[in-house]
Amino acid sequence: MSVKGTKLTLNDITVLGLLNEEKRGVTGLQLEEAIERRGMRVWTKIGKSSVYHALKKLQNYKYAVNEIIINRKDAISPPIKEKYYRITEYGRKELEKAVYTVLANHEKMIDPFDIAFAFSGVLTQEKLIEAITQRVSEIETRKKRLEESIKNFSKPNAHGYTLDGTKIFEDLVIQHIIALFTRPLAFVNAEEQWLLYYLEKISRRR
Repeated sequence: MSVKGTKLTLNDITVLGLLNEEKRGVTGLQLEEAIERRGMRVWTKIGKSSVYHALKKLQNYKYAVNEIIINRKDAISPPIKEKYYRITEYGRKELEKAVYTVLANHEKMIDPFDIAFAFSGVLTQEKLIEAITQRVSEIETRKKRLEESIKNFSKPNAHGYTLDGTKIFEDLVIQHIIALFTRPLAFVNAEEQWLLYYLEKISRRR
C-alpha cells in the first residue's frame, strides 16, 4: 500500500532512500548488500524480489534511471555488463515528501494479535497459555537479534572502511541505524511485559 499522498510503498521508500545515498549509482546486487550490511531486514519486509520490483516501478515513474556500464575485473576476464541505478531529482522530491509524511503522521496500526486476542475465548485455557508462552519465546529471540545488532553497530569503527580508506557509513548514518534497532526493541520490551503480566493473570485461574 502506498504512503498517503505519494506513489511510494514502504519498500519503494527503502530502495529510493538507498539510491539517494549513493549518487554515483548502484547495481541491484549492491542494494541487496547494503540492506544486509545495515541489518535492514530486522525492521523491514523487503526481500530480494522486492528490490527489483521496486526498481522497475521507480523507473516507470521516472523516480530512478539506469545506465549500462561495462566493467572488467582484469585484463584476462571477459567484460561484464552491469546495470547501475540512480535516483532522479523528481525521485528525490517524491522521497522527501514520503519521508516527511510518514514521520509527521501517526496512523493506527492494525495488529493481527488484537483481532485474534478479541476471540481468544475459542481456545481452552491450556491452549491460550501455550500460545502466549510461545509468543513470549519468539519475542525473546527477536530481542536478542535486536540487541546483538545494536552491540555490533555500537562498536568503534563498526561501519568499517572500504579498500580506499573511505568510511562505509558516516557517523550520522550509524546513529540512525542504531535508532532503527532501539525503537523496535522498546516496542517488544513493552509487549513482553504486558504478555507476562497477562500470562500470570490467566495462569491463576487454573
